Amino acid sequence: MRRLVALVVAVLTLGALPAAADAPDVGACPAAFPDAVFDTAADAGPVRLWGSGLNVEVTERFARELGDLVGWVGADIAPLDGVEVCLFADDIPIDADALGWYPGHVLPAVAFGADGVVAISAELLRYVRDAAIAGLVHIALWRASDGEYPQPFGDDVMGWYLGRVAGTTEAIHNVFLGQQIGRREPWPPFPWTAGTISDPILWNPQFGYGGAGDFTAFVVAAEGSAYLAAPDVGRLAALDEEWRQALFEASGAIAGGSKGWIVGVIASVVLVAAAVAFAWMGRRSRLRAEAALRAAALGGSAAVAPGPGADGVVRPLSGGGLRRAHPRVGGGGPGAVGGGGDDGDRAPGGGERRARRNRVPKPPKPGDDMFRHPGFRDEG
Repeated sequence: MRRLVALVVAVLTLGALPAAADAPDVGACPAAFPDAVFDTAADAGPVRLWGSGLNVEVTERFARELGDLVGWVGADIAPLDGVEVCLFADDIPIDADALGWYPGHVLPAVAFGADGVVAISAELLRYVRDAAIAGLVHIALWRASDGEYPQPFGDDVMGWYLGRVAGTTEAIHNVFLGQQIGRREPWPPFPWTAGTISDPILWNPQFGYGGAGDFTAFVVAAEGSAYLAAPDVGRLAALDEEWRQALFEASGAIAGGSKGWIVGVIASVVLVAAAVAFAWMGRRSRLRAEAALRAAALGGSAAVAPGPGADGVVRPLSGGGLRRAHPRVGGGGPGAVGGGGDDGDRAPGGGERRARRNRVPKPPKPGDDMFRHPGFRDEG
């Protein structure tokens, strides 16, 4: 009888093993989205990622990228045990209008702090990591404060973790330093504790979420990262004063405003005036040179032009002692030309042949040929 009972128990146990192995895992994502089929799953520390319509490589990739963040947040703010991230290849199967999302718009990301669930549309893979970081930080802040975490300080904490993962904290700090240049005094106080975080949060990762994180970096440097779990409201106000003053002093800004701009304006005016003066003097010198050249040209023409004598006859400029003989006559015989070989107003001696020989050839007229190629006429 005992052998029979043991055999029945063994058969029932062996028969139950395959059923347990084939049974799908049950978690927060399958429970929150019962109509979705989750094909893959991967763990990032205590956080489980589920993939619906995604291959296992994509799910495991995001699990690896979130591993450091999960450790940081768990040690600084609150453990993330039991938190799950639901990744959908398409839209999130949820009533976005009922959650207060913009009517007619697709909801890309939502995080439920009280339930420990983050749902993300992985249609654009480059935004999935940042969306998951924002959701996980929100859940940690919600758990650490039971929903009473100060806001907008909570947004800045979220931005600080996003910057740590992306490696942009130093660049953001430099931007804040640059914004102090030209200021007469530090920024006015910022209301970091004006409200408390709300739940759930809905956002579009393409447009970012969270603050810059520079103030949180200053807080962590002054108080340690454990301070983020339960920030004191009064201490935050004092830290804000110190942060703004430190930014102002580190930027090199001058209290009360810099007066160096006055010297700069005067120097600029002097340089412009000098440039105008030099330009005016150069133009004046050029006009003077042109006037001198024009006067010289007109004066030279008037000097060589013969003027009428007393009797209205043009007289030669040479004196009477200078005589020029006829080139063909050796002396002053009958064929000699009087008046120094000058025929005066008479026809030249020697007839038509001498007249043709003594003619001055006309210079060629500067026509279009002077601008043409030397062989242009031959080519025609």
